[in-house]
Parts: sequence; structure tokens; C-alpha cells
Amino acid sequence: MNYENESYATKKWCLTTTKMFESWYQKSFNTIWLDKKGYKISEVEMDTEGNIFRLIPFKEIHVVFNDHDSCITSADENTIFVSREWISKNPDDTGLVIFELIRVIIGTKSSPTWIANGIADYYRWILYENKNIGWLIENSKTDVFEKGYLVDSRASAVFILWIELYKSNGFIKSLTRSMLDKDYSELIFEKLTGQNLESLWSEFYLYAYYRKQSWYDYIAELLSAMHLTCGSR
Repeated sequence: MNYENESYATKKWCLTTTKMFESWYQKSFNTIWLDKKGYKISEVEMDTEGNIFRLIPFKEIHVVFNDHDSCITSADENTIFVSREWISKNPDDTGLVIFELIRVIIGTKSSPTWIANGIADYYRWILYENKNIGWLIENSKTDVFEKGYLVDSRASAVFILWIELYKSNGFIKSLTRSMLDKDYSELIFEKLTGQNLESLWSEFYLYAYYRKQSWYDYIAELLSAMHLTCGSR
């Protein structure tokens, strides 16, 4: 990360991000890869007894600043591109690199994109930013009923988090493995939860909807469905 000729705000961001990046690269990498065997990678470090103790998909990951104001960040292979203007205006936004870091580790060409982005945003907002499921629901586009998981990476992140919490413990890890193995199939949802993808989204959609309502609105709608009424506020 070369920042010698950058502004003060950008240099400050670089110094903070470099320290964070190093620790989170190893932390997220270990979480995703450590017990993975037989996967083709660029470099493997062995201990004295010949056991794999560190797996590295890329020997180096580059962070490059650009002037593309319409795109805050992007990644291609082992290079992360960051908008110079965005960082100058938002010097505390280090989490955006976590998102792209996870995309690099999983593979920037991994498909389907909505799952890769959902996993990356899960790492950013839940594990790095320490947000919870309620915050993600409030700050994502979960109000699209049909295939809403395709609309917004935060929506797909909170969707897979909801599955993890309420349907299948360990789901996100299994989903990530399927992406790494290049053998993802939509059948993984039914295999691990007993419900297909669309059924899960329909149930989550209602869960997210009611999480966004006040308890009064929630109770009022339930009573309305029972053809009853409740008093005024």
C-alpha cells in the first residue's frame, strides 16, 4: 500500500488499515481456510514436521487508490481498488477493506455473486463492525419479496445470518466451503435446513418486516388478522 504522495486523511487511513488488514487477513483466512485440505493455492507454508500451518491464496494483496468516484471499492484477483475521494471524506471507513479482503480470499470470480457478497458483508458488518441482526435489517433492502437476496449485499448477509441463527448452526461455514470447492448448488439450502431457498427467503422476509415494525404495529396486525381491534396509542 503506497501512500507517500497521498493527502493527510488518506495517509491516516492507510496507517490504520495496514495494521487492521494484517491481523484480519490472518484471522479471516484461518476461519475460512485452516481446516481446508486439497485445495489448490498459490503458497503453502509447512512446519518442521511437514504439516500445513498457513495457507496463502496470494503471496501479496495490493491496495490501490483510484479516482473512480462512482465505485467506492472493487477487487480483481489479488488487488483491491479504493476510491481516493471516498477515503478523503470518510477516513474512518476501514471496514470496506474487510469486504473486499473476503472477496479476494473466496475468489473475486466466485459465483453466484450474491452469496460471495453476502459472506463478505457478514464478515464486515457482523464480525468486524460488531453489528447485530437488527442493525443489518434496518440498514439493508429486505423489503423486496421476490428474490430479495439478489438486491443488496447487506440483505443477503443478514439472510444467511438469520439461517445460521435460526435454521442451521454452521450454515455460513458450509456455504463458504461450497464456494471454495466450486461446487455450490442451491440444494445446499434444503440439505442443511430442510427448506428450499425461496421458502427460506419468504419466511425471512416476514421476520425482517416485523423486526422493522413497532410492537404496537406487530400486535395490531396480529389482532387484525384475528378480526379483533386494539385501543389507540
